[in-house]
Amino acid sequence: MSYVFLANKKPVKPLEIPDGIFWVFRNYLVSYCPRLRPRDDGEDPLERADKRAAIVIGMQIRQIIASGHLDAYIQSYNAAIETVPCMCRVFGDQRTCSRCHGTGKLPIEPPITIDIFKSFATFCLQSGGYHFRDTDSDDDYDEDSGETEHPDDVSAIDALFE
Repeated sequence: MSYVFLANKKPVKPLEIPDGIFWVFRNYLVSYCPRLRPRDDGEDPLERADKRAAIVIGMQIRQIIASGHLDAYIQSYNAAIETVPCMCRVFGDQRTCSRCHGTGKLPIEPPITIDIFKSFATFCLQSGGYHFRDTDSDDDYDEDSGETEHPDDVSAIDALFE
């Protein structure tokens, strides 16, 4: 499974983030990007943003990248996941373990890189707003048109930026 951000503007291609990376990506952004914190009414800004919000989010992510904080976080996270031991070392025979294949360490998702954050920032700035879905979703997404069955009406917001 993966998670897909769909642009409101047709020429911008969807941004897909693999499951294992998505939750680290999401947790970091929610922690350090105030605009992305879930609101009291239950609305989750990471799931849907109009054009103006997407621009603010993209700019905030670029500021975080420029600060160097994200680089330090990524290095720390990647170092930590390389040392996660497999439970077979505690409960069974490491040589026959089908999860770690005898290494004693859990297989990890691809390491997190700053590129996914840069891609999301660029996507936000170019998207005209976006909405989100996971690949297990029942949304009717038309890959050719780049639109879901119920696209947002952002024409009033678009007029502010033209």
